[in-house]
Amino acid sequence: MQAGTVERLAGTVRLGGAGGERTATIKSPVYEGERILTDAGSEVVLRMVDGALIALRPNSQITLVKYTFTPDPKDAKSDGTTIQLLTGALRAITGVMGRRNPASVQVRTSSATIGVRGTDFEVVLVEADNGEIRSGTYNRVIEGSTFLEAADGQRLVVNKGQSAYVPKDVLKLAREFGLLRSVPPVFQAGSFDDALKTLQDEAMRQLERELHKYMPSQLQQLLPGLGDLFRRR
Repeated sequence: MQAGTVERLAGTVRLGGAGGERTATIKSPVYEGERILTDAGSEVVLRMVDGALIALRPNSQITLVKYTFTPDPKDAKSDGTTIQLLTGALRAITGVMGRRNPASVQVRTSSATIGVRGTDFEVVLVEADNGEIRSGTYNRVIEGSTFLEAADGQRLVVNKGQSAYVPKDVLKLAREFGLLRSVPPVFQAGSFDDALKTLQDEAMRQLERELHKYMPSQLQQLLPGLGDLFRRR
């Protein structure tokens, strides 16, 4: 099942699935279950089927474990997003699923789970200690809020402007898991960050047009406030 397309691209980005590995180009489809890998100095922005955007930083890898979106809200019980960040970092802006059913959207790493609500956020996975940078999962919220859950079930809310940390070592959870006093240098701006808001506005307008085109009468009855749903929160 197609989960999205490549919207922006710099350098070499590889897509891997059941059919083998291929090199991404602009407008390449990406599918549920696939891996997306960026080389050193490479970045990619994915436009997902529900209007979400995923910006993958250099030297990063994700798996689209689940990405299922049903336009008709009557059939949305099976909808859901699970993204596994295997290495590196990403920035994500949620789409319709993150607003209509936020509990169905998650980003996972080896040490944490991030849940969302109408959110623009970043996640970085640091595999090994590097000077003052400790290994673990880092989460920063640009708009909206997330919850950050550690492997032992501890959970905290991360609001706009805040960043938080889950250590890789579970033995350190009791003393190190929590909000950070300042934004750590693990978060790096991407080449396409300035364009993300415009790209998502375009994605939402296009998706709204498509939904009206295929189901105009149903949408008027089921989603009278469709415009509010598609506007960024």
